[in-house]
Amino acid sequence: MKKTFLFLLALFISIVMISQPSHVFAKPNSVQNKINQVLNTILKGPSKSTKQTNGTKAPRVSLDKEGYVQHLGAPPEHYFPVTSVVLGKPEDTAKNFIKENADILGIKSIAIDFNMLKIKHKNLRKYIRFIQTYAGIHVFGAHVIVQLNEVDGVEYLSSDIAKHVEALDNNSLSIVPAISSTEVIKIIID
Repeated sequence: MKKTFLFLLALFISIVMISQPSHVFAKPNSVQNKINQVLNTILKGPSKSTKQTNGTKAPRVSLDKEGYVQHLGAPPEHYFPVTSVVLGKPEDTAKNFIKENADILGIKSIAIDFNMLKIKHKNLRKYIRFIQTYAGIHVFGAHVIVQLNEVDGVEYLSSDIAKHVEALDNNSLSIVPAISSTEVIKIIID
C-alpha cells in the first residue's frame, strides 16, 4: 500500500513537471550568458615567443558558489580586450574592465567602487590591485587584482569582493558612525 502510494505520488509529480513549460522551473542564467560573451571576446596578443604552440588553450575561469567570476585568465599569448582603454593609465583601463564586467563579478550596487592600492610593472605587464569601497568607505579584505599585457588587454583578473550590500543600499544598515572619533579615543583610553 505504501509503495503504491509513493509510486503514484512520484508519477503525479512527474506528469505535472512534464506538462509545465520549461521556463517555470529553469531560470535563464544571464550571468552565465555574459560570462560566455566575455570568454568569446578573447584575442591573440602580441608574442615575442618563438615556441610553437599546439592550438589555443581554453580560458581559465572559476566561479564562486553563487556563480560569479572569482578568477578569469586568458590562455598564454591571449587577452580579453577592454572597451575603454586609457592610454598611459593602466589603472583606469583595469577599472574600466571591472566596470564593463560588473554583472559577472556580482557588482549590483551603484555605491560599490574600487580605489587603486598599488601598481607594479614587470616584464611588459602591469599588475593593479584595487580595494573595494562602498560609498567611499574601504571594505576590509575586499580586493580585485587585474593583470594587463603590453597592449592593455586583460590577461588575468582575481575578484574577492563583498557583493551582498542590500542592507546598506536600503538603509537598514547605516554607514554613518554612531559615535565620533573623539569618543572612540576616549573609550579606548578609559
